[in-house]
Amino acid sequence: MLESDIRIIEGSVETHTKAQKVSLDSGWELFYLYSTSDGTFSDLFHNKLLDTFLDKITTKNTYKDFSRWLESLNAFLTGWSQDDSLSLHALIGLFDGKSFYFSTVWNASALLWNVRGNIVEISDKDDTPKNFHFISSGDIGQGETLILSNIRLLDVLSKDDIEDGLWTKYIQSSWENIEHIVHLEKIEKSVACISLRVWMISQESKDSYILQYASYFFYKTFDNSVTKKILWYLYHVRDGILKKQKHTVQIIFWLGMILSIFVLYLFISSLFSLASKTQDVSSLQDTLFEAREFLDSASQNINNIDAYEMYMSETEVRVEELEAKNVFAEDVDMLRRDMIILEGQVNGVQAFDPSWELLYHVFSEEREVIKLLRTDSGRIYAVHDRSISWPIVRGETAENFVYNALSSSDSFIDATNVWNEIIIQTQEGKVVSFWTNNRFNVVNVTGQDTWFRSSLIRSFNQNIYTLSENRRQLYMHRRSWTNYLEGTPYLNEDDVATLWGIRSLGIDGGIYILQDDGMFLKLFRSPSYRIESLTLNRLPRNYIPLVTDPDLKVDMSASASYRHVYVLVWNRVFVFEPNSNRPADTKSLRFMGQIESRSSDIEAFHVVSDGDVFFADRRWIYRVRFDIEDFGVVIR
Repeated sequence: MLESDIRIIEGSVETHTKAQKVSLDSGWELFYLYSTSDGTFSDLFHNKLLDTFLDKITTKNTYKDFSRWLESLNAFLTGWSQDDSLSLHALIGLFDGKSFYFSTVWNASALLWNVRGNIVEISDKDDTPKNFHFISSGDIGQGETLILSNIRLLDVLSKDDIEDGLWTKYIQSSWENIEHIVHLEKIEKSVACISLRVWMISQESKDSYILQYASYFFYKTFDNSVTKKILWYLYHVRDGILKKQKHTVQIIFWLGMILSIFVLYLFISSLFSLASKTQDVSSLQDTLFEAREFLDSASQNINNIDAYEMYMSETEVRVEELEAKNVFAEDVDMLRRDMIILEGQVNGVQAFDPSWELLYHVFSEEREVIKLLRTDSGRIYAVHDRSISWPIVRGETAENFVYNALSSSDSFIDATNVWNEIIIQTQEGKVVSFWTNNRFNVVNVTGQDTWFRSSLIRSFNQNIYTLSENRRQLYMHRRSWTNYLEGTPYLNEDDVATLWGIRSLGIDGGIYILQDDGMFLKLFRSPSYRIESLTLNRLPRNYIPLVTDPDLKVDMSASASYRHVYVLVWNRVFVFEPNSNRPADTKSLRFMGQIESRSSDIEAFHVVSDGDVFFADRRWIYRVRFDIEDFGVVIR
């Protein structure tokens, strides 16, 4: 089994650094790492690396295919000037289950920690090539470790530093020690490291482990001061016995026999206890091996959902058994982490790291964000529970306007925009507008006594839409100057009787209705009334549990200005693609992927266009751009 650990240690100078492992259906493992000072080149090189790999590598002749792959990459590199302003330091490698093939550019290096405990640099250390030209290869023996890096690691660390770390049982623990040393060295560039270890315990090594444990137990039981004092006393008594009368000798003899039987009983009991413990350890080790094997099988069957779920279920059973026994804690933590990563791959999760590159705005203080809106003037508004932040422009400070007329028990719960006017729904059933003159105004409804209490508000063609209090009926309010007319029921009573509660709405000409059960309807009023139940294809495993949780915030965005439908649930946005470009022909939605933030909860979002979305948490607004391909969502 190949055990790996991937780390990026940030330096004081900004560089674009990547380190990645890709498991292939053929059972191979692709590893690559690189660093460069040019962000544009980094993205292009990364895409080129993966595209050419899939095109060039087959299972027929690894060495020949690897050479063809390097030729494609070198042809790409010749179009760029390899000088200090670019300085690509890269290593790419392929492990086929036994042998490792790799090549380097500039200062990237590879070290081998062999079975004799020696550190050997196996990359070409006497040259700093500007393109991939040498292929190194060799078998990795059991217990041996490869250390790959974008720098000459031995220029920073001594062999003793590396060996001290690698002697630990778990490869992750060893690199925690090494990472600490690198931090102390205060290296300017970011350091990417990948460590690989072939680790497999055979039956012979298990038997050897049990024998060593038994020997150690026996030694610890009898090699102590108490045992030595007893033996000295017995020798002393023996001398006295020889001088005593015959009946005294007999009494002492039987007492000795009783004592010997008692000691023998204790010894035999200890052996049985030891055998039981070693048997338990061996059994639990087998459980750990089985969990890893089932998880590997699950990763190889991502495209076969039935097989994947079966293998993941078997993995979960064994992990829970190990957790209940409270053994192999680090292995179990690693299994849990790998299970989460694999689930993310199956569910099409693309995560972004909140960074300065994506940062669009910083609020003056932490605030709940109810809604992000963009008016026709292109200005961004953030609606909070009792105020509005605007105008939100990148690099500028936005002012926060508080609605002081709001009662202490009331708050904003949803908002929409009509041209450049923000229309806000409150918890207690009021509707308020906010204009660019920085003024709040109460919006009146004519033809009914008060606004209905609604959990959301939407707009289309200057009309606004609200829900009934039981969330089963939808009302349309036509605009009349600065106010709105009474609500017109939009759903037939027969549909209201069978409808699940309405969780959210999206309007693109027709009206998407997201129900409490996570399913979609689409409502049309012209040329005649009809309501369609939409089929959801390729749903991820985590969709229904999240959307149907009543405690999680759900928001939807759909528009005639973009094609896809976006649903925010908790910390992630699900992306769906309609079966047709014409809203009136929508019959089904296909899940394309989901986007989440790695380190903060997404409070609200606003879609500018397909692939261009603003995300807000309580302190920051980020602008994330991504591509929606046939196979899923890919963050740029």
